[in-house]
Amino acid sequence: VQSTGGSAWEALSMILPWAAGYFSSKPTYYYHVAAILKAWYTPITAWANPSVAWFTRKTTDPKTGINTFRWDGFFANSTVFTGHAECTRRLKELAGKLGPESTKNCVYRENYFAINRSNPIGWPEVPWHTIFLAAPPEVHVKLRPILERLFMAGGKWSQDMLRNRANIFLSTRCVLRVPADTRIFTQQILHEVVLGILLTDEEADVFVAFQRDMIRLSNMPTALTDLGIAGTAVDVDKTLATRRM
Repeated sequence: VQSTGGSAWEALSMILPWAAGYFSSKPTYYYHVAAILKAWYTPITAWANPSVAWFTRKTTDPKTGINTFRWDGFFANSTVFTGHAECTRRLKELAGKLGPESTKNCVYRENYFAINRSNPIGWPEVPWHTIFLAAPPEVHVKLRPILERLFMAGGKWSQDMLRNRANIFLSTRCVLRVPADTRIFTQQILHEVVLGILLTDEEADVFVAFQRDMIRLSNMPTALTDLGIAGTAVDVDKTLATRRM
């Protein structure tokens, strides 16, 4: 197994647009985004996962050394929960509170996907201006059954199919590059299950590169794309043109 984390220059190019956050007198949203992106682009080794280590430092009580699995979060008056049991409990409680933005006494997600405040430039054709997984509840409830038919048990996949694909994929490699090869394999499976398309390794790798650029673009402060100075991290025009293909 070989780690294929981004190069130092790639990580630097990701961080530069958010560098101002590091020099702010108070931690800002983009201060934290820059820090976690640096962790995400640091190679994973057999002994350390920089992303897990970053969150663990945030959630560990400095006085007791105990991991509380929560910290004050990316925004003012917010809390991030990282423990499985706590997240599961809160998600179960949350389900009955979701509703349209206009409904009183309900929970409504704005233009965020998990911790990411999405830049709307990548999704001009939909009013929520981000990927489908972050669509508002009134849209999600209509499309969720389609996802369930595709991905739940009895959908267009099986354990035997995944095992067979994995055996074929691994048989072509002497070295497994992590995460490069795992991302290629994941996209091959997703394209086959969802679209019925069989991607070659080269085609999947092209899609992974595009996906990486979309992630960079979606995490970028809107001011950078509005001012046309986002080229430090991603070629905006090329990425959007690829998306429309």
